[in-house]
This record gives sequence, C-alpha cells and structure tokens, in this order.
Amino acid sequence: MMKRVEIFRTYVQHAHQAEKICKILSQKLTDKVVNFDLDDCDKILRIESVYIDTLRIQHIMEILGYSCDLIPVGGFCDQSGEDSW
Repeated sequence: MMKRVEIFRTYVQHAHQAEKICKILSQKLTDKVVNFDLDDCDKILRIESVYIDTLRIQHIMEILGYSCDLIPVGGFCDQSGEDSW
C-alpha cells in the first residue's frame, strides 16, 4: 500500500515542545512517521502513514493544548510568510 502524507499548520514554537508532541503522537498513532519543521513559517507537523485519521490527530493536539490545521495540497505559505492559498 502507498503511504500518504498529511501536513498540519501548528503554533508550536520550541523544539522541546515538538519533541514531546512527537513522542506522544508516536505512542498513540502506531505505524506513523511523525515529525516537525519548526523552521517553516507554518510550524509544520508532518504525519506519514498508509491511513491517517486527521480528526484524531487534531483532537490529540487539542488535548495537549495545541491547535493545528490541516493544510490542503498547495496551501503552504510563500517565502514572504504570506499564505499562498
């Protein structure tokens, strides 16, 4: 089966927060590759797996005290930091 990738905009600011979130998501969402790109203007949370329950991910993030928004394909911000969608 082909793996999917879902990208979320987050408001996570610090590496220690991202590490904690990755650890928890990896425990709760088995068979998923979870990582952050805090250098991106959208503070990207990236999930890779065959099946991805985006609502569950958003719910877990909410429980952890962080919001995240699913970014549609092509919806990344440009180099100026402005949304391209």
